[in-house]
Amino acid sequence: MKKIVHSLCSVMLFSTVSLLSCSKKSNDVNTSSTTTTSNPNTILTSGNFSISSFTQRTEDKTALFTGIVFTFANGGVVTADNKGTITTGKWSYKSASVSYYGSTPSSASVTINMGTDEPFSRLNKTWNIESGNTDASHLSLVNPEPQDNEHVKFTKQ
Repeated sequence: MKKIVHSLCSVMLFSTVSLLSCSKKSNDVNTSSTTTTSNPNTILTSGNFSISSFTQRTEDKTALFTGIVFTFANGGVVTADNKGTITTGKWSYKSASVSYYGSTPSSASVTINMGTDEPFSRLNKTWNIESGNTDASHLSLVNPEPQDNEHVKFTKQ
């Protein structure tokens, strides 16, 4: 009888540990915080933006984007108005994917393609969203390639 109770307890303990270790993990941004947002797609389509900061390694390249107004439309079209000269490109938002069993979750990202004209070609890539630095008035993005060390911040006008 002792052996049966011991075996039953072992099975119950193993089952409990197994169930707890298989929980779903999520990399969603905490929506209860007033300093972050979980849907940058909503931020971008809610007005006009300028680039308030663009850095590459230790160089500040923000001046390249001075006076340029960006508008992100719901259909994935982005326009940049550079003192009357309009450049049109594409953009898309991808939310972070959920991972299982301890694998690394992906980051939420924004992909921008503005063509080959300077300075817009510097934006052509998939940027990870720096969720802790994103709120209703700005969106902070970082290039996931560590050697490039690029950061761009879009601020609502």
